[in-house]
Amino acid sequence: MSDDIARGGGVSASTADLLLAVKLGPGLGLLRDILGRRAAADRARREGLVATDEEIADALSDFFSENDLFEEAQQEAWLGRSRLTRAALGAHFAEVLLTRKLRVHLAPDAAVEKRYQASLHQYARANVEIVELDSPGAAAETALQLREGEIAWTDATSRAGGVDALTLTRAEAPEEVAAELFSAPPGAFLGPLETDEGGHAIYRLISREDPELDDELREEIRERMFLEEISRAFEKQPIQLLV
Repeated sequence: MSDDIARGGGVSASTADLLLAVKLGPGLGLLRDILGRRAAADRARREGLVATDEEIADALSDFFSENDLFEEAQQEAWLGRSRLTRAALGAHFAEVLLTRKLRVHLAPDAAVEKRYQASLHQYARANVEIVELDSPGAAAETALQLREGEIAWTDATSRAGGVDALTLTRAEAPEEVAAELFSAPPGAFLGPLETDEGGHAIYRLISREDPELDDELREEIRERMFLEEISRAFEKQPIQLLV
């Protein structure tokens, strides 16, 4: 019996191909996602959290609607083509719902606020402009001329052939300039520092923004706290391939 799991373009892919992709790395992220969601759902059940039948039914309804499958016959046809059962799909969405509930359970708003207040400086943002030159000598000379006031920033951007504008948190900023970005006065020139691509970047600090715990940042912190907690299960029992 064939172990093919997909066909198209006159060729096929098998379970062995899928396993090879996991073992070589590209598919390992998907495996981590599955195990992470399953570990979270298991933890949620142990914490007494529940995904109700109504919530699962709503999730299924939303999924089918998003895929323009409004009639039951359309849904059954899609399930048949996908070789899925409604029960399997419901079990998947139950895990998704439990994971969402556990995220809030483990990192409620009060805990998020406490983490935010304990590390305010991590969430400040620096608005910068960056030019990148190929030669380390040219970058060093340009940076010195900027600091000495011998050339204007527009001259530097012309030499570099353009400028990029970014907003960075301290965590996102390169380690070599992170401290200065959040202590230097606006208008300061920082660098040059070598980039991962081999260029040499000079930063101009435009302004800084004080942190604000808006909905986006709240969820970012909650997700980080949630992942920290779930990762502990995998520290105790690392992922092992069984086949």
